[in-house]
Amino acid sequence: PRRGAVCPDRRPSRLYAACVGVIGLLLFWPMTHAVAHIGAMAHEWFTGEAPSQIAHGTLQQLIDAPPDAGAWAAAISIAILPSVVEEVLYRGLLQESLRRARLLHRGTHWHAVILTSLIFTAMHVGAVDNHALMALFVLSLGFGWAYARTGRLTASITMHVGFNAGNIVLAVPWI
Repeated sequence: PRRGAVCPDRRPSRLYAACVGVIGLLLFWPMTHAVAHIGAMAHEWFTGEAPSQIAHGTLQQLIDAPPDAGAWAAAISIAILPSVVEEVLYRGLLQESLRRARLLHRGTHWHAVILTSLIFTAMHVGAVDNHALMALFVLSLGFGWAYARTGRLTASITMHVGFNAGNIVLAVPWI
């Protein structure tokens, strides 16, 4: 197109992207939990002690909180806010920048997805138990796949919110 011309948006609709996010969650949730289980078994084999069933410190704090209005607000916020912020940063900025920079094998999506997932996982060291980091990497690959498939953050945000909300519902006894 000539300078100043507006190019039509050829990406799929936001509704389609949200559906891809739901499908991605259905595909990657079992894989993530299988890898988490393998990581827990490896942790127990190497250390001789069973790892915590709750691998994220924030989730443990929510479990320990009394079921009042503040805890409900925190649960909703924990499901949504980190999902939006992390997906904008990691998929929208980092993954897309890596893909466009073409530093990695002619700008293919998978190289950018893998490198972004490695960085995403590294940034969670300390917040997530070590035995769960590989599972987090697999989950991040799913987020990256959803974004690369649609070109819309709606897909990866939907997937991330669903994962966070699902873990909260499964782990917090007062929900």
